[in-house]
Formats: sequence, C-alpha cells, structure tokens
Amino acid sequence: GPELGAYGEVAAHRVFDLLDTTKSGSLPFEQFCVGVCAFSRSSTPADRLGLLFATFDTDRSGFLGPDHLAELLLVVSVAADGPGDVSPGRTADMYRPLLDMMAQTALSRFDADRDGKLSSKEFAAFAQSEADVGAFVVALSTSFARLQR
Repeated sequence: GPELGAYGEVAAHRVFDLLDTTKSGSLPFEQFCVGVCAFSRSSTPADRLGLLFATFDTDRSGFLGPDHLAELLLVVSVAADGPGDVSPGRTADMYRPLLDMMAQTALSRFDADRDGKLSSKEFAAFAQSEADVGAFVVALSTSFARLQR
C-alpha cells in the first residue's frame, strides 16, 4: 500500500499536535480515538479534508495562509514522489522558492474572497482539484486503517 515516506513523521507530529489540545505532550485514549476515527474507513472525505486542513492550520486561525500551504504542499509532494533521499529541513530549504510559487498559485486560483488565505471551503475546492492532495489523504487514511487491525 502507499507509504508516507520521510514526511510521514512530520504529518504524524502535526496530527499529534492537533489532537493534543492540552499541549501536555501526551494524548488521552479518547483524543487518540478522535484522530483514528477521523481517518477511519467510516469517515467521510469531508472529515478527512477537515482534519488535514486543521493539521496545517497551526495558528488555529481557521485559515491557511501562504506559509501553511507551502508546508502542506511540501509534505504532499514528497509523499507523492516517494521517500527517496530527503530530510525535512534540507528538502524544505531546497524547494522553498518553488513551494512559495505553488502556494501563491493555489491562492490565486482558490482564494475566492481574495483575503490572501484559504478558508476550509476554499481549501476543499483546492484539495479536490489536486490529485496529489487526494492521494495524500488516501495514504493517511490507509496508515490509520492499519492501526485499526
């Protein structure tokens, strides 16, 4: 099945941070279940996109700005291309100009109200148009499904 590769750990930390609402560094079982359920076979594509959006909305503003989008695009791109010889810091630095350009392109296409950031609705439109984002959501779902076995 699909693997998340080198950036799987980055994504896992993001999801953990999202679920660790008390910022204690540990998850009560109930919070862990919330995360697993969000990517379970019974969750809807909208549920999965919502969790992906929240995972990269690191400032909890309810929006993804250019930096959030660039990070999401980095994780998604590396996951789509396979693990290869990448490390999060080095790869992010190497591709930063391209990632920034891709984020700006996404904003220009999907930021309907032109406020310089994507709402969850605008993000859903973006994600549905990008095959790599869809594949990444499937890979996350597959990884969480393995936890349920």
